Amino acid sequence: KPPPPEKGALASAEEGHIGWRVEFRSMEVQMTDFENAAFTAFVVLLSRAILDLGLTLYIPMSKLEENMRAAQRGGACVDERFWFRTRVLPEEQDGASSPYARLTIHEILAGSGDFQGLIPLCRRHLDDASEGDETRASLDRYLSFIERRAAGALPTPAAWMRRFVLQHGSYQQDGRVPAAAAHDLMAAASEIGLGRRPCPELLGEFQAPVPPTPLSQPAPPAKPAVAGAPRRPCRNCRPLGYGKCLQDGSTLGGQGLVSISALAAMPYFR
Repeated sequence: KPPPPEKGALASAEEGHIGWRVEFRSMEVQMTDFENAAFTAFVVLLSRAILDLGLTLYIPMSKLEENMRAAQRGGACVDERFWFRTRVLPEEQDGASSPYARLTIHEILAGSGDFQGLIPLCRRHLDDASEGDETRASLDRYLSFIERRAAGALPTPAAWMRRFVLQHGSYQQDGRVPAAAAHDLMAAASEIGLGRRPCPELLGEFQAPVPPTPLSQPAPPAKPAVAGAPRRPCRNCRPLGYGKCLQDGSTLGGQGLVSISALAAMPYFR
């Protein structure tokens, strides 16, 4: 990120000088609090490790552009290789002509050959920082989760969502996501995010215990419909994929599509 012109023009020794800055790009929000906490902690931890250990991670812009093209392909997190600097410590900056290699995301994070990997470097920083046992245990759990996801042992949310749609009964293998599949996907993601639905295929051994579902209260009797008026969904709708309420038979949205107002009326979307 370039500095403000008036401050970037100052000599580096002058007060108020701001140089070029490197920022982590904002990540997509994950489905669960655990995933969001893991990646947030990792970004902060890696930024501290870069500053503490004096890491050099620059690569040529042409290689960065290759990485961006590879990242757009499906399954890139596990299947693609990306240019990355393999000599990152200060003592390794010996003027080598090609300190770069094409690595998988798992190799970038866990290491490959002489390259230690970003996660071991973060753990080295933690060793020097002498964090408390409880904090260190939480951070190690986050790092282990990220490493397993990078290895493909746990799917990314994108891979999990693609698989959900492909296996849905309403999907016709035509590249179009039916309203029923979209609805069930949103309902599943919401319940997983709220901790009401276990999803070991997404979180593996990092799945938090799911509390038992309380006994539901009987729904109030539906009000009689006014003649000629369109039926509106009740506030206890729990459709399972066909665009209709299982309790009163009302259609959720027109043309077979699920409307936002209908979703907002459902208890688990409020």
